[in-house]
Amino acid sequence: MNILITGGSGFIGSHLIKKLLKIYTDIQIFSIDNYLSGSKNNEIKDNATAGILIASYQDEAEDKNYNPIASNIFIHGNSLNNNGFNVDKVRASPISEVINGKAPDIIWDGVVPFIEWIGFRNSSRIILGDNYSDSSTPIFANLKLMTKFLISSLHKVDTNYENYRGELKPIRPVIFEKD
Repeated sequence: MNILITGGSGFIGSHLIKKLLKIYTDIQIFSIDNYLSGSKNNEIKDNATAGILIASYQDEAEDKNYNPIASNIFIHGNSLNNNGFNVDKVRASPISEVINGKAPDIIWDGVVPFIEWIGFRNSSRIILGDNYSDSSTPIFANLKLMTKFLISSLHKVDTNYENYRGELKPIRPVIFEKD
């Protein structure tokens, strides 16, 4: 199930997101907010597989413009605690196959367009700002699943947070023309 919530960091939106996450197990929540009145300190805790999971869903979609590959995702202002303690070996087998023990709080599958994978183009698909964790395990992991499945002998998970650190780029204003 996909849900879009506007004002996700505000009082109602943040409580709605928490409630939805408790009720549904197979859910994707997209939150849009300008953060003028809401909290920037999201507490994400007690998730068995990961606190934040960025995955590419390759299923067919009716929307011809749908792109399943993560792009320009900025993760910041999160307090991540007690996540990744029991990765489901069936539903999350790609994670459990490459992560031994406790999983990082933020996990990206690392799926990118082939032209980026072979190194002809580079982009910042995942950008990490300041996030906080009380864990001794790495806070972030790029699973690099394309390498795992295409050239498994070269596969190595990237847990270097600094490789993905960046700043939020300003969004260009939308200007409507008058008739």
